[in-house]
Amino acid sequence: MALMRGLLYSVVGGAIGACVWAAIIYLFSFQVVIASIFISVFVVIGFLKGAPDHRSALAGFAVSLIALVALVAGRYTGGYLKGLDHVVQIMPNGPVTDEELQLQLAIQIADEYAQAGMPVEWPAGESVESADSEADFPPAIWADMNARWRSLTPNEIELRRASLTQDIQAATQTISHQIALDTLAGNFNDKNVIMILVLLITAYVPVSGQFKPKPIESP
Repeated sequence: MALMRGLLYSVVGGAIGACVWAAIIYLFSFQVVIASIFISVFVVIGFLKGAPDHRSALAGFAVSLIALVALVAGRYTGGYLKGLDHVVQIMPNGPVTDEELQLQLAIQIADEYAQAGMPVEWPAGESVESADSEADFPPAIWADMNARWRSLTPNEIELRRASLTQDIQAATQTISHQIALDTLAGNFNDKNVIMILVLLITAYVPVSGQFKPKPIESP
């Protein structure tokens, strides 16, 4: 069926447009109204390639929807990639080290002390949220950590390493996803309204068959 083939090609064109749009956002950190036009161009060219002789209002609405999804997908993907870049800069890179495992264990012990109501004296200006080295922890907590660490078997240490690695990866994905959503949700302003309108119109008109120039009548 010509319509279905045209819509399939249109989806392919939309995917290409979304990828280009995401790359622009990721590499150059900006978006412009003209982006909606080139996304429409990819989508419309795809439809006309698959169904060169088909024109209908239904096709126009469908192509407009595909273009809108491509615009949103490209914007989200670009924001996600930028968020991932940001998170990678602040999250640990590479394999989890023994020092990072010891820090995690010290934080765990500090939480246990707090839940049990055991008083400890933190160094000035430090807390369980800010501590990231031995000097930042109360001596009692660090001594407890060393004792527990020495009691761990190599297998237990590797299990802790695998668990922390998974936690870091999950946190990276979650934060990147949230940054992308925040960017997408917080980005609707007058320019975006214009972008969406231009997108819908330029995608609908060429394939709808509703707007044809009237023939010039000879006198």
